[in-house]
Amino acid sequence: MSTKLAKSAKAFFLRNTSATAAIEFALLFPIFILLFLGMIAYGIYFGASHSVQQIAADAARVAIAGLDETERQTLGRLS
Repeated sequence: MSTKLAKSAKAFFLRNTSATAAIEFALLFPIFILLFLGMIAYGIYFGASHSVQQIAADAARVAIAGLDETERQTLGRLS
């Protein structure tokens, strides 16, 4: 009797597709969120890395432009 009940329950669940979209969404949504948050985190990292590189380049440019300490400080305040 229990095998017949198990077979009929299995057949019912295989034929019933009323909530498949919700189940697929529940399975895939965490993966999409992780990908999305990963892209945001990488964008933040990339922006910060670019800013540090630009600051270092500007500092090197200003450091070699002036001949003495006063000129370097003046150029540093202007840029």
